[in-house]
Amino acid sequence: MHGEDYIAQNDAVETLRSTNGSARNFGARTARPGARQKIVTAESDTRYVAAELVDDVEAQDRTLELSKTTLRRAVWFFLATTTPGLAACAKKLRADNEDINHHAPPPAPIAPGLATYAWKADGLATFQLKTKGMLLRGNVGGVRGQLTLDAADLSRCKATLSLDLSTLHVGASGEEGSADQYSKEARAWFGLGDATPAASGDGPRTASFRLTALTQLNATTPLDGARFGHAETGTAHEQHRVRAVAEGELLLHGFRVHQAVPITLDFTYASPSAQDPIPESVQVTSRSPFPLSLLAHDILPRTESGVVVSEKARELGKTMGSEALVEFDFQATRISR
Repeated sequence: MHGEDYIAQNDAVETLRSTNGSARNFGARTARPGARQKIVTAESDTRYVAAELVDDVEAQDRTLELSKTTLRRAVWFFLATTTPGLAACAKKLRADNEDINHHAPPPAPIAPGLATYAWKADGLATFQLKTKGMLLRGNVGGVRGQLTLDAADLSRCKATLSLDLSTLHVGASGEEGSADQYSKEARAWFGLGDATPAASGDGPRTASFRLTALTQLNATTPLDGARFGHAETGTAHEQHRVRAVAEGELLLHGFRVHQAVPITLDFTYASPSAQDPIPESVQVTSRSPFPLSLLAHDILPRTESGVVVSEKARELGKTMGSEALVEFDFQATRISR
């Protein structure tokens, strides 16, 4: 039964009780003997109906009270049976967390990955060229470019490196002459004479090398390379050495030629390698002088205006070597990872 019906029924019972009492009093005072019997009969009927309604309401009251009691018992039973379990679970979770924190292994070392390095400008490429009666020696600087190092697999390293040919400096042994004069003539061979557009910055003034692959590696990662130097393994300034062949394209004087050069890579760590497996710096040196063909790059005797001197050009490979022997020493420092 809905709440509204229950309230209405209670009101009806009270009304009947009130009406019953009023009718009895009024009938007893005013009715004649024949009519009094009818009033008594009606009063009995009213009392019967009222009694039925009262019994119904009281039965509903008992049912509602029983429902409340049953609900209270169900709630207490639920709390009694589940709360200890929940408390036990929470206690176990806290214990498990404390155990995990207490016995947790140390953090895993940082995984090796890619890092970017910038070449230091003070690196040098040196060369020597034999001629009749003397040996020309020179160097080129002004290094620029970047190296991308994969410390997990050195074969995936990439790099670009350029040299500023305007820094070309040449000296000679076995014959008198000033270094400035030899340097000026050497720059003219590269088309950088004082009267050429390149001398004023309008032409190619750089030699560049693009590394495409490291091959013939004797170690896959820097840490697999042989340790050298005074620092112990796992300490700051730890050093490892790897040998490889650098393969790529050399763009010089407008001609691009494939070049393969045996090199040594020396890796230095600023902090223990277990904490940071990425080297702080890389030094790249040629293992031995390698030949650079002058003819393949159209490097010929020229005037200050860039005109080839035919008489001298014909001497290449005869009284003058047609290949220069080149060595280099470059260093790159890490700039990002």
